[in-house]
Amino acid sequence: MMKFTIAFIVLLGLAAPVIAATGTFLDRDVPTDLRVADYNVNWDSIFSDSDPNNSSLRCCNRVNQFRRLIAAINPDIMCLQEINSSRSPADVTAIFDTVLPLAGGAHWQGYIGYDAVTVSRYPLSMFATQTVPAGDLPQCMTLVDLPNAVYPLDLYIMNEHFKCCSGAANDARRQQQADALINWMRDARTIGGSINLPTGTPMIVLGD
Repeated sequence: MMKFTIAFIVLLGLAAPVIAATGTFLDRDVPTDLRVADYNVNWDSIFSDSDPNNSSLRCCNRVNQFRRLIAAINPDIMCLQEINSSRSPADVTAIFDTVLPLAGGAHWQGYIGYDAVTVSRYPLSMFATQTVPAGDLPQCMTLVDLPNAVYPLDLYIMNEHFKCCSGAANDARRQQQADALINWMRDARTIGGSINLPTGTPMIVLGD
């Protein structure tokens, strides 16, 4: 089942791209909002029918719909799930470069982990596909390097795709995944261990 979420994150001092007001919920409340969106695409539906990397689980063709969607919401960062792991991040960022080209010839950045891809207007670093200790399934975790000239802290994104379905039969697996994420966040906020983030770094868990 597809799920779609838009989050508005107020990061004081961060200048968002200037876009025309629409008078709808799509508008940023203030220019300093950072827009983060999340979308389960339903197994490669955003790629053309002829793409040889399409998953056998692909439900349909939503190429044009997806392009209209990202053009309208104009995200700064977008987390996607159900992208075939045989793909490269460039398969996804090419769509964003076409629909939402960046100024000065810059390109969207992307990172893939398991079946999730995170794309960003800004550089990405601190890539990881698994917590320590490990969760149930791999993750797509990365630090978004926001412009130092306008904002002193970056943004850490954990793009997740929990085990679906089967009700209580898979609840233990989902609980293991959630526990691993909480432990990872705790580790990131304390000195030592497997990951360290500067004090106050915002952390977001997104996904399906």
